[in-house]
Amino acid sequence: MAWNYYKASLSKFPLLTKACTSGVLMSASDSIVQQYEIQKKKGIKAEYDKIARSSTPPLNFQKGCPINVDSPNPTPEEIEKYFHHDFARTGQIAIVGFVYSAPIAHTWYQIMEKIVTFRSRMLAVPCKLV
Repeated sequence: MAWNYYKASLSKFPLLTKACTSGVLMSASDSIVQQYEIQKKKGIKAEYDKIARSSTPPLNFQKGCPINVDSPNPTPEEIEKYFHHDFARTGQIAIVGFVYSAPIAHTWYQIMEKIVTFRSRMLAVPCKLV
């Protein structure tokens, strides 16, 4: 049912449907990547917390690079923010998909449909993708 609705929307409003699809997929992929990054950072922090309990110099987690430096460590609030989802980034990615990526791809493939013509669809599809 949802697939039929999507196909109907695609035929009635192709650009808007593609823009919405692109925005949703790009924001979903960014959310997945951010969650992966957060889990990886937590693992790194746990490893370095073990090291920090020993007699090594203080650690600095600025810019995602946990290294021993002489500058002061970030505040607990900064560290806490470092391990949370960045919704502003996800929104920016969604806007890029909606406003930039989808309209350019839509226009590009319309142009390619007019320029590239083959008797065989099996040849036409790869040529249009390149």
